Amino acid sequence: MIARGSNPLYLGIAVACIPLLAGCSLVYDPPATPPFTTAQAFARLAPVARNLQFIAAPSPETAATPIAPPSTYQGLLPCADCPGIDYHLNLLPDHSYHMRLDYQGRDASFNEYGRWRLADGGKKLLLQEVGTRPSIQQWAVLDHGWRLRVLDRTGQPIHSELSYDLTRSAQFEPLAAKSAD
Repeated sequence: MIARGSNPLYLGIAVACIPLLAGCSLVYDPPATPPFTTAQAFARLAPVARNLQFIAAPSPETAATPIAPPSTYQGLLPCADCPGIDYHLNLLPDHSYHMRLDYQGRDASFNEYGRWRLADGGKKLLLQEVGTRPSIQQWAVLDHGWRLRVLDRTGQPIHSELSYDLTRSAQFEPLAAKSAD
């Protein structure tokens, strides 16, 4: 019996859908075999795998420090007889470094190459230049590796109102190949 005020059309549709809904299952039943073979799956993944770049695990010394090579540090440091020296320092994952010094107000640039390592539990960065006049420079690692401050020859801070800091760039900025100094 149809209730008063009901539309017989809607009631007919509902009654017709009961057998359809009774046969439905709300649980997904996956096919017994996947719709593709293992070879097809590898063929689809091979181009992706070719483009993956794997990096070496950091050494224990590098892992404990915020310096994460490759890194670029830049800054303007004081100069005794010129307006300043622009420093550009690149630390590379193989513990080599490349530093370029550009003297402002002069037509003078110098490239320096060598090896870097951390000391004092990652609080100091040591740059050991290789070449005709090997030397070691010491830098304090500050602000979780975002700044480096040059230290004197004995590894102590330089007391000055002038800035002796290099700041890490957001992205690595490679230097051009070695040119004549």
